[in-house]
Amino acid sequence: VAEYPGDLEGWYLLGESLFHIQEFAPQPPDSAIAAFDHVLQADSTLLPATIHQLDLALLYRDRARFDRTRRLFETYASPVQREALEVAAGIAWGPLPSDSALRRAFASGDASFPVMALRSLYQQPNATSDTLLSVYRWAQDAGSQPGEVPAGALTQRATAMVGMGRLKEAVPLTDSLLAAGAEAGAGLLADPLGLGIADSTYGAGRLDSLIRTQLRPGAFRAYANAFMALTRGRVVEARRDIDAGLALGDTVGEFGRGRLIAIRGWASLIAGDTVAGVRDLREGVELAAGPGRSGPTAFLRFQLALALSARPETRAEGIRWLRYGFSTWNEFIPLAYLALGRAWEAAGERDSAAFAYGRFVHLWDNADPPLQSRVQEAREAPARLSSEPRKP
Repeated sequence: VAEYPGDLEGWYLLGESLFHIQEFAPQPPDSAIAAFDHVLQADSTLLPATIHQLDLALLYRDRARFDRTRRLFETYASPVQREALEVAAGIAWGPLPSDSALRRAFASGDASFPVMALRSLYQQPNATSDTLLSVYRWAQDAGSQPGEVPAGALTQRATAMVGMGRLKEAVPLTDSLLAAGAEAGAGLLADPLGLGIADSTYGAGRLDSLIRTQLRPGAFRAYANAFMALTRGRVVEARRDIDAGLALGDTVGEFGRGRLIAIRGWASLIAGDTVAGVRDLREGVELAAGPGRSGPTAFLRFQLALALSARPETRAEGIRWLRYGFSTWNEFIPLAYLALGRAWEAAGERDSAAFAYGRFVHLWDNADPPLQSRVQEAREAPARLSSEPRKP
């Protein structure tokens, strides 16, 4: 588009690309919005250019942009699309839509708007774990047929619980997902262990059993074994598994190789080698990036974001990752706020730090008792920040 600024298809493709690679190359939403704006200023009838504009307006709770874009969208949208958008607006700003309207939206194939609206609730100024989980429970119940519990809805509610530190409450939901054979169940056991918010009694034994009985020898099993070793602090053992996986050569594929290199980076971080850790995490995440791969790489991307935000020379990049790279991931949104608070505090950005710590406190207000030290750290932030000199 720099060479051919009049090419509307190029501008549209740029907006689409910026939207869909957000989790691997996080940027403020204005970048994608500007590309779509360029298209719509030239031809307001191009309905596809409004769709991700609306997604972003919902996700980041930009009501003015939502209303402006909605007027364009509804001029050309189908009745089903218009109802799905109405449902999303009700979730985001109230009043909540009827159960039947939500079921129709979820069944229509146009569910992205309601899903983005659910994600946006994390950014409500007064949102707490209870207010969020009540809406997620309603969405699970209202969006299902009687007697049906879709794995997707159950996963969203369970990941929200895990992300808010309410692990004990998440266990029955995780058990249900595992019983149904849902892959998300294993992730709900693994992520808390890797994030250091759960001990081995939470699910390590079950994960060991799943790895042993359900994973064939290969790159994924090597990755899983390395992950479990690292959750126990066994760096040497993990590196042996990683090297064994990488030794499989081209058979592991680019994605498998990328994850193994990235987890090698996490091993280096645990061992205290930040430079090597960041280098391998960058390389591995880059190799593993691709359509449908944001979920299997989310934990590794979060480790990269944490490492970047902790170093003065890469802190700005890490903050960008934390702000824009996990906005649709229930497990990581609250902990991203805690990491942002720490990063902004280290950078002397007191107001931003206070905001981020405050959001974390609200979202972890009912976290399990063993996790309360993190909440206490965030609660003490206002006094700590008020005693620090302001950034020049």
